[in-house]
Amino acid sequence: STTQDVSDSIYTAHVYVLAAVSSEIYDTVCANQPYTNGEWNLQNPRSTQPYSALAPYSQSFTSAAGCDSLVVLHLYVVPEAVTVFDTICEGDVYQIGTYTHTETGIYHDTIVSAKGCSQVYTVNLIVVDSTDTTVVTICAGESYTFEGQPYNQTGVYPVQTTGMNGCPLTKVLDLTVVQVDSTINVTFCEGGSVFVVDTVISGVGTYTLRRFSSEIGCTVVYTINATEIPAVAEDVFDYVCEGRNYTGHELVDVEIHQDTVITVNRRTADTECDSIFNVHITYVPTAYSDTTVTIKQGDSYTWNDMTFTEAGDYADTLQTEGEYICDSIARLHLVVVTGIENVTSVKIDVVPNPVAPGVTTYVYGDFEDIETVEILNNFGQVVDRFVPETYPIEVEGVQTSGLYYVRLVTKNGQVYTEKLIVK
Repeated sequence: STTQDVSDSIYTAHVYVLAAVSSEIYDTVCANQPYTNGEWNLQNPRSTQPYSALAPYSQSFTSAAGCDSLVVLHLYVVPEAVTVFDTICEGDVYQIGTYTHTETGIYHDTIVSAKGCSQVYTVNLIVVDSTDTTVVTICAGESYTFEGQPYNQTGVYPVQTTGMNGCPLTKVLDLTVVQVDSTINVTFCEGGSVFVVDTVISGVGTYTLRRFSSEIGCTVVYTINATEIPAVAEDVFDYVCEGRNYTGHELVDVEIHQDTVITVNRRTADTECDSIFNVHITYVPTAYSDTTVTIKQGDSYTWNDMTFTEAGDYADTLQTEGEYICDSIARLHLVVVTGIENVTSVKIDVVPNPVAPGVTTYVYGDFEDIETVEILNNFGQVVDRFVPETYPIEVEGVQTSGLYYVRLVTKNGQVYTEKLIVK
């Protein structure tokens, strides 16, 4: 700078250029929620995680010095769903939030974060087994190498090692050594056979079979001892009633008319031999019983729980008791008279009369074709009945004193009656 008549002067200006003001904000918001903070108002924010130098959210402001300032927002939007893949060792416990898991599986756990955001964690958890078993079958005389060690005896062998994810692992060898020599004892029924391995054997003796087993890859030598079971015979006893066919002991509807013996071969079970048995069948004829009763007109007679008042022939089927239970036929011949003393009759003579107990008397009269002779007591009950064989008719002595009636019945139904007094 120059002034007239004054020496030159030099001015030095110190100019300060203020640096641009820049600041960063780190914040969190729940998914599907707007973000509001100061000048920030985001209705549908997106996450800027992981944080980077070039954040998508930035604004320019005026600083106190009047310069522009830049504010960068790093926003983390907490997701509603999170998928987790993890692995633990058997026996350990996996924990997420307040949830604990100990088995392999997929779990859906809801956790509320420190910001109050609710998140559903889908946990894909793998639990590493602590035991790994290998099952092996070998032939006798061979060996199997397991974890660098040979084995040739049947048994279970554990080996401790480290598995996936560094978990402790027990490897187990389950070894079966097949003995190629096998002895089989078999039996078969008399006249039969038995199937062994792939061969039918029907004779007593010792047999040797050599067969390759594709299942185990070994040749097996079978020694077979075969014996025969003799057939067993037995007797069984049964009966059949007259008029019926016999069914029983594997016999069905066999017609029997007399005592019979039938031989039967019976298969008792798949694992047992046939048995031979003789069925002795007793033929039981139907039993018959006949009863003749005389009652007065107006009276009734009860027979086998049935009551009759009219003359006639009646039959009832009963069941016998004892060793053979079969039907028996009971027959009733009922005679109804108007009264013992009033029966229409012709004159007959009973001599001697009266008679002493036990003394034989004789019946005379003009009658023909007498079919039966009946002795009735004073109550009309028949105490004796027989078919006459002589004339005059002999009546054996009645042992008990009293008033009796001698009644003769002809073949055509005529009745003759006379009193008999036994003193």
